[in-house]
Amino acid sequence: MSLSLPDIIVTDRHTAGQILRSCSPGKGRDIRHLISIGDKPEDAPPLHAHGGTVLRLEFDDISCDDRPQWGYVGLSWDQAYELIEYCKRIKASPARTLVHCTAGVSRSSAAALVLIAVILGPGQEIQAVKCLSAAIQWAGKQLYRDHREKEFPNRRVVSMCDSLLGLEGRLLEARDKKYEDETDAEFIEMMCEVVRDGKDPA
Repeated sequence: MSLSLPDIIVTDRHTAGQILRSCSPGKGRDIRHLISIGDKPEDAPPLHAHGGTVLRLEFDDISCDDRPQWGYVGLSWDQAYELIEYCKRIKASPARTLVHCTAGVSRSSAAALVLIAVILGPGQEIQAVKCLSAAIQWAGKQLYRDHREKEFPNRRVVSMCDSLLGLEGRLLEARDKKYEDETDAEFIEMMCEVVRDGKDPA
């Protein structure tokens, strides 16, 4: 990938587990850094199988706090700070990084976007969004399967990290400009279908 970014693989929990179990020294899929996101501890893949660094965060895939009746809890400020600090560690020691959530659509792509924004630095927010799309496509090719083209970074994650990074809304604006063309109504309907099917959100 260009702009001195490390290889970033954004994927779902199941595929992440397969990748981590297959990691061994000298293999092309070696993972040195892992950002693991889920709803609860039992959702976690084998976190230390790759022998590298790990950040584990547990929160629900919601973009705001206006639905308490659902019983979901979004990213906290402490977790947002943890994510940023971990991204800074990756920037200081760049290497292949695996980012996953349940479905590999929302929370993981938001975390990857924050990682890319931290690496590129302030003023590169639009480029960070472009690089995220490139990373999603690159990951699909590395996994030898068709990868969805429509990632949808969790807006709460991006907004909170934007604030903590002092980006004055630029990363959130870049995210919204690209992804809000797929309306919130469409996304909410998709998530409702997931819930009706008895599956976990991303």
